[in-house]
Amino acid sequence: DVLEALKAVRVVVGGSAPTSPATRSSPLRKPVVGGNWKCNPATASSLPELVKNFEGCSAHLQSCDVYVCPSNLHVALVKDSFAPGISVAPQNC
Repeated sequence: DVLEALKAVRVVVGGSAPTSPATRSSPLRKPVVGGNWKCNPATASSLPELVKNFEGCSAHLQSCDVYVCPSNLHVALVKDSFAPGISVAPQNC
């Protein structure tokens, strides 16, 4: 579940991160949450249902970057369907 992954990132980001001598003076990088759709969906008519899984992600964009990687066939069909700040890239099949 996308929102569960984002909540997990918030816990990690909000907690104290371990530091090593090599990274103490440098700021922590912003975490990335992303995933691909493998061979989903079976039909283009199911795309809105997958896109709907990302509703609510906007509230977490200050804590992490969110990437959605649909199959190459579906990128053009969904690239404008996500909230601003959610990045779309083709998956590497």
